[in-house]
Parts: sequence; C-alpha cells; structure tokens
Amino acid sequence: MVFLPFSLSHQTPTLTPIPPFLPLPHLYQPSQILTGNWEEAEAFISTHLLPSLPPSSPLAVVKPARGAASGDVHVCPSLPEIKSAFESIKNAPKYGGGVNKEVLIQEYLVGEEYAIDTVSQNGVHKVTAIWKYDKRAVNGAPCVYFATILKGAGEDEEGREERRVCEYVLKEVLPALGVEWGPTHTEVREGGREGGREGGEDNFSMPSIILTYICGTHPSLPSLPLSLPPSFLPCPR
Repeated sequence: MVFLPFSLSHQTPTLTPIPPFLPLPHLYQPSQILTGNWEEAEAFISTHLLPSLPPSSPLAVVKPARGAASGDVHVCPSLPEIKSAFESIKNAPKYGGGVNKEVLIQEYLVGEEYAIDTVSQNGVHKVTAIWKYDKRAVNGAPCVYFATILKGAGEDEEGREERRVCEYVLKEVLPALGVEWGPTHTEVREGGREGGREGGEDNFSMPSIILTYICGTHPSLPSLPLSLPPSFLPCPR
C-alpha cells in the first residue's frame, strides 16, 4: 500500500476512489481512476498524470480495488509498465473472493508516510497512536514494510513533523469527512507537494489488531468504549 485515496470503507479493505461529491475542496486529492478499460485508463494517464509529473518521480501507482498489506501494488515509472500492471491485475483473483473487474490507477504521492489512529466522540477527536512507515523496494517488490515505528508528538523539535500531521488529521481530514463517532486510521504523506500534507486512506475501523496478540493490548482499545454512540453502549440493568 504505497498511498491510497480516501475511502469510506467500513471494516473492509476496499480502496475506493474519492467520490466527486465529497466536500473536500481544501484538501489535496490525488488524481485517480477506477476502471476495467485500458483505453479509458490510458486517456486518463495522458491527460491527468503525464502533464504534471514531477522530475524523477514514478508516474503512477497501480493496484487492485480491494486488497491488503500492499498486495499486488505496482509503482510504475512509465506507460508500458502501467499497462503491464493493469493487465496483470485485471481478472486476477481478488482479495476476499472473486476476480478483479476493475483496476485502480493513482497519481504517485511523495513524502514521509504516517498513519494516525484516532477515536472520536460526538465530533471530538483524540489521537491514540502515531505511526511512521518505513517502506522500501526489495526483491522486486516496490513497497515492503521494514518497520512501523510508534512516534511521539511532544513539544520539542523532534516531534514537530508529527504534530503537523496530527493537526492536519484532527482539524481538516476528519471534519471534512464528517467523522463524529468511532475509531479511524488515517494515512498521510508529509512533505510532499510544496512541503505540505497529502491525504490518503481513511479506514473507519480498528487498525493493527495484530498488536493485541503481540503486546497483549492495542493503543486504541482503552478509549474505544468512549468513542461509541450512546445507542451502542450497554443499557444499565
């Protein structure tokens, strides 16, 4: 998973493009298309990606519309490689069953990659964990996890970048998406276009549940009951 468009997926790893009606005019939205037609994809690339391609940057990320853990994600520097990735994904087995009828092609975003876990109660958002991803190309795969580092956002110089990312998620992304209740896992690129922040995936679910097995708990679990609407809480007897 190099970087994904905002999605409103509930408990499913479906990577849907941002709906055109979603009111996010002040947030940078990567150019992207979900299609099963190569001619349509090629026209999109020629019109939206090639003219704005930064120097020495990959041209696009190509991936299934549903997946997990960077499976079958391709970082492509040229149109022929995009076509090859498109053809390898379409009609291939889909994560969760069936086959891929469509392929997601997205502008490649640059910058350090963070994931911010939050819980929200009636529109009040709190950060429960800050993760910094260390992904690199190895063994022919473009984005392999070398580490997922738990970071702090203190007042010192070291935590300045993390504070900017948290403020972006709390003050811009979550309000724009209309999040009021529950846990979210938001992935952000820091230091991309003109040093700003670029939004990526937003999953309305409890992330990294494997931490429960490794550490015996999860950073977000203690705050989860506070983030549920009253109708979800047990009724007093």
